[in-house]
Amino acid sequence: MKTNDAGFGSIIASKIFKGDLVSWTVWFIDKAGELSKKRHYGTVINKGEELIGKRHVIIIKVYCPKLEKVLDIDPFKLQVEETN
Repeated sequence: MKTNDAGFGSIIASKIFKGDLVSWTVWFIDKAGELSKKRHYGTVINKGEELIGKRHVIIIKVYCPKLEKVLDIDPFKLQVEETN
């Protein structure tokens, strides 16, 4: 039963706005062979929709200053950080 014609992730993405400070976690294996995680921070610069596997999916474009590049991240991975 389809109840929403908007892209997958549109409800979560509706709470994320251009200019928001967001964070996400990346899991990796460190040099010691241990499972580790690292939190990254960035600024939302745009929201868009892509066709992935015959389904419209919301993608958030985030600029990460530490990595010095723009990343395409799905809204389920992002947390909006509180600012003053």
